[in-house]
Amino acid sequence: MEQDCAVCGGKAAHRCASCQSVSYCSAEHQKEDWNGHRKHCRYFKIVEDSNLGKGFIATRDIKAGTVIFEEEPVAVSPVLEISYLESRRGLICCLTCGLADDEWQPSMTGHRCTRCKWPICSTECEELPMHAENECEIFASHKFEYEPESTGLSDLVMGIRV
Repeated sequence: MEQDCAVCGGKAAHRCASCQSVSYCSAEHQKEDWNGHRKHCRYFKIVEDSNLGKGFIATRDIKAGTVIFEEEPVAVSPVLEISYLESRRGLICCLTCGLADDEWQPSMTGHRCTRCKWPICSTECEELPMHAENECEIFASHKFEYEPESTGLSDLVMGIRV
């Protein structure tokens, strides 16, 4: 355990069962600290089920709209599959942000990256490291052209980004 009690600084006997980040010497000190600690204590615990796998379970009532968990994705990829694009009337999507071309603003530059020639909505998206330092370098150096009829393009981009 090796942590000190959050209330008295004495030798801790247990941790908060919900967040495991604060230690206490007794249940009384944990109760005493609860009004202050509850604002920082986790809203959930991680559990594992043999059928469902790992997941979150609320540890207390949560107010609607409360953010309980935030995480950056390891990688993102736009939907470049023809079936999706056909459902969107044959539109193309920006390789970086995924915005369909019917949503592009008039100030956005157009349909192709200047280096790799794949769909890009703006100079900003073209220059983002997520695109410029990943698939753009590979596609440009190998002259790998964008073909909207191809399948698996999203998987290809995701594979490069991971």
